[in-house]
Amino acid sequence: MALRLFWVRHGPVLGRQAGVIYPSEDVEIEVPLPEAPQALAAHLPRDADWVISPMHRTRMTAEAILAYADHRPELKIVPEIAEQYFGNYMGLTYQEALARAGGVKDNDHWPIPLGHRPPEGESYQDVHDRVGRILDRWANEHSDRDIVAVAHGGPIKSAIAHVLQIPLGAVTRVLIDNFSVTRMHRLPDGLWRVEAVNVLPWNAGGYPVPGSPR
Repeated sequence: MALRLFWVRHGPVLGRQAGVIYPSEDVEIEVPLPEAPQALAAHLPRDADWVISPMHRTRMTAEAILAYADHRPELKIVPEIAEQYFGNYMGLTYQEALARAGGVKDNDHWPIPLGHRPPEGESYQDVHDRVGRILDRWANEHSDRDIVAVAHGGPIKSAIAHVLQIPLGAVTRVLIDNFSVTRMHRLPDGLWRVEAVNVLPWNAGGYPVPGSPR
């Protein structure tokens, strides 16, 4: 009896500006390479539960992948795997957001300090805490299932930190590309194992990787 978890990061955001926090939670994706969702449909397990975050870009990504599949699972919304909500910092550049957060970074791979909570938003530590809760719940409720979780870079990195029991700041250095797969396996003895990180099943031909590190 074991749980296998396949994290998929959503497709690249349409019209995204580098160095700018998304101006809205409800942004759309683009699919510059049809090979990406097609290869993902072949790579992911057929008999799996599919979950998505409440954000539209994860639903669009899941639907793009399943358009090439011969099955149509229900897409269950799981709020715990949503990206960090930046509140009043949405639409700001990373530099503007950092200035409002006090001007001092505690890592080089996240736009603001990990414990800083923007006005009307949440900190990355908040994200990490809720991702950990949902992972523990899945481990208890889905002891012999495959789960495909279409989510975001931040929650996927948090999941890695949670199962490996490493500091959150360390895992911000991990690259999670758009349309990538990160696989985790909870073994029958209750231990977690990370089997693969940032796999690009569609990139065997050397296509340019779309999107951004976060």
